[in-house]
Amino acid sequence: MGFAAASSAGAAEWTGIVASARATDWSQAGVPGGAPYRTTICATLNPGATAAQINTAIASCPSGQVVQLGAGTFNLSGAINIRRSDVTLRGQGMSTVLNFSSSSGYNFYWGSALIAVQHSGFNPAGDNVAPAFSGVPASTVRNWTGTNGQAGVYTKGTTVLNLDSAPTGLAVGGTLTLWQSDAPDNAVPSNGYFVSDKAGVDGNNIAWQGSGQSNNSGQQQRVKVVAINGTAVTIWPGLYRPTGTWATARSPKVGWQSGVVSGVGLEDFRITRSVKTVTMIGFNVSAESWVSGVGVVGGVSGGDYGIQILDSRHMTIRSSWWEPFRGGGVYTTTSYGVTLVQCSGCLVENNIFNGVESPIMVNSGTTGSVVAYNYENHTTGEGGLQAHEPGSAMNLFEGNRVSKFWADVFHGNTALTTMFRNHFTEQGIDLMSYHRWYNLVGNVIKASVYTSVYSDPVKYNRWSSVAFRLGYASQNPSAGSEPGYNVYPDPIVSGSTMLWGNFVTDGGNTRWLASEVPTGDSLFPNPVPASENLPASFYRSSKPSWWPVAKVWPLIGPDVTGGSVAGYSGHAYKLPAEDCYTGAGGSLTNFDVSGCYADGAESIPPSSFRLVP
Repeated sequence: MGFAAASSAGAAEWTGIVASARATDWSQAGVPGGAPYRTTICATLNPGATAAQINTAIASCPSGQVVQLGAGTFNLSGAINIRRSDVTLRGQGMSTVLNFSSSSGYNFYWGSALIAVQHSGFNPAGDNVAPAFSGVPASTVRNWTGTNGQAGVYTKGTTVLNLDSAPTGLAVGGTLTLWQSDAPDNAVPSNGYFVSDKAGVDGNNIAWQGSGQSNNSGQQQRVKVVAINGTAVTIWPGLYRPTGTWATARSPKVGWQSGVVSGVGLEDFRITRSVKTVTMIGFNVSAESWVSGVGVVGGVSGGDYGIQILDSRHMTIRSSWWEPFRGGGVYTTTSYGVTLVQCSGCLVENNIFNGVESPIMVNSGTTGSVVAYNYENHTTGEGGLQAHEPGSAMNLFEGNRVSKFWADVFHGNTALTTMFRNHFTEQGIDLMSYHRWYNLVGNVIKASVYTSVYSDPVKYNRWSSVAFRLGYASQNPSAGSEPGYNVYPDPIVSGSTMLWGNFVTDGGNTRWLASEVPTGDSLFPNPVPASENLPASFYRSSKPSWWPVAKVWPLIGPDVTGGSVAGYSGHAYKLPAEDCYTGAGGSLTNFDVSGCYADGAESIPPSSFRLVP
């Protein structure tokens, strides 16, 4: 199953509502121009084939072709390793089951993986130094001195970077990693902009535990190299973050990997396991690759990640289904459906999460990404969408139906994130200390309390029915720190957060209050919108053609009427993904991608289903 990316025609649908410094062009998220639907099959394998045979077929498949898996169960005692670019591994839908009893022979940078997508030329020499995780070899690192020929100036949206020396060995079409050092511990917390994972340093920390993922370089972005002219490198897309957030004082740098895997597609199969692994499907240092129509079954207790994407850009995860997935993490009960780590311009769209402990988590350095139209059937455990590591910024969460969203203080702070037309079914949005300049617009929330600011006389814990819980450093109803952590409430969170047009069941009202728009913020002010009219989307200019014909557009928001979900005054309809879940009787084995999402001209078999804008 292939699909196209979101249309770029509506690059600034948020204009007039969100200030330009607080948003970016989210239409660019996902595989650029759409993932190709490949028709040439280089090899067909049927149940009985081993992991080694599948790996051999993948390695020898010509570029742009497909390794086709037949229906039935493949019992595999080793990992599948995709170590090259431009190949698709495709099944026949949920009737193709990859059942792993071992991850033996996995080729993945960070722990065991059942399907590991990592180029054979990947160089881990840059590990354990900035920008951390997979890193970049020291020989590729250059100082980044400015943009558009201006030293010390780093302008939002710019596409020309100036380096201190020629990037010998960098190829056009390759991926360039940008980063800078976090603010020094002795400079934070402050009233200004900063990225930090400061923990256990003194009486004023940013995080409970800190983070080793970014190695003191949480502010990152990954871009495509378009042209190289001496020391000037032209990139796509431009810089996501607002002018002034990149600074010479933080020593901006760039670097690159030669071993970047791109154009890899995983389509139309189910993956199960009887062995504990860190990751079920992992992408490392990847670009312009995708997962579509895949069913993920956590199975045995233990193991952290369903799909994990590390150090990558413009990836798409769409129209897939996760079954209950628990039993890893620090507390032995936490597991993660989709985790984005240092992922730029990535798209997680139209997926089903059935009883997954933590469905979608945005981690360190993830920027310019979109999480949209995902459905969570929350049964037990943590639930909800989560920002969990330092440095993520300029991301969009749109149109999701989930239990809640929370940005925590476990590992570090985030900023400049937008929540638009989401439906929160149990709680609202919890922005803990130092998660600043969020835009919360047009959401529909089930809550008995509108706002709770840490300084209010009545305080609430993070499990309470509160629409907007702002600035707490504690998970509990406290105006102080959790014992021993020395992370304290942040008054700037509430003052920098934009609230506009949110419907909350408490009182049954939508609030359009100028007083809840941060017009006076010292860094990133937002004018009061001129009207109460909201666009259907902040990243799509029109309804996607994969959208079921009978479905209204948009589905969620204060301007939506006649909604099918009871208790929200008609402001919420069910998502296509929820209809798909219900139509399958809540059973992954009945998951039929083309039956759920393809109408009219797109009603074709799952193995050749194509999603377009």
